Amino acid sequence: MAGVDALFEPLALLAVLLAAGASLLLPAGRPLPLRPAAIPGLLAHFLVRSFVGGLDVSRRALDPQLPLQPGFIDYRSELPHGPPLTLFMATISLLPGTLSVRLEGPLLTVHVLDLGAAPGDDLQQLERRIRAAFALPRDDRPQARR
Repeated sequence: MAGVDALFEPLALLAVLLAAGASLLLPAGRPLPLRPAAIPGLLAHFLVRSFVGGLDVSRRALDPQLPLQPGFIDYRSELPHGPPLTLFMATISLLPGTLSVRLEGPLLTVHVLDLGAAPGDDLQQLERRIRAAFALPRDDRPQARR
């Protein structure tokens, strides 16, 4: 990024050598098994939920009575910490009307625009699709509660 001349600086050369040595000496992370066949389903689910959620949020915003019932739900996820849970939380925050607020162990707090719209069901569907994409064993125990 700083050009070829920067490689001849003592500190830059030391940083490159240390980074190369660390990458050779440190153990490689455990690769996550991905199921490429499940990724299109996850992507399609996300796109459909984004579109439908966007329409719903728009409808609510344009309604003079502003039909909202915002609140927080606690959702117990069975996804392992790391990339699967990170993807789950990021996807929740990208969907209209939901926002990941806090994670304490397996308990995720999510802010929703409408508590009456059964947000826990949508979260369970999303979690199942992420579980399938990462080839994780199936577990139908997640629960949402208000």
